[in-house]
Amino acid sequence: MGGGRPPQPPWKKKNKGFKIGIDTDGSTVEQIEQLYKLGILKYIDALITSEELGVEKPNALFFRKILSYLSVNDPSNAVMVGDDLK
Repeated sequence: MGGGRPPQPPWKKKNKGFKIGIDTDGSTVEQIEQLYKLGILKYIDALITSEELGVEKPNALFFRKILSYLSVNDPSNAVMVGDDLK
C-alpha cells in the first residue's frame, strides 16, 4: 500500500498556516452548538450563517464575507468544500 501517510484533517494543519472558515445556512446558535458538540469549534477561525447575513447559499456574499473574515485577499488561495451540489 504505497507506504504514505493518510492526509491529515484540516484542523491538524492549523499550525502550518491554514485557516478554517465555515459558511452555513441556518441559525448561528444552532451551528455553534453543533460544532461544540463535535469537538471542533476551537479549530474554526470564522463562522458565517445565513441568519447573520440575511441571504442563503449559494449567494456570492457568503464566499466573499468568509474570505474577508479570514483575511484571504485572493480567492485562488482558498478551497471551498461543500456537501450539496446545488
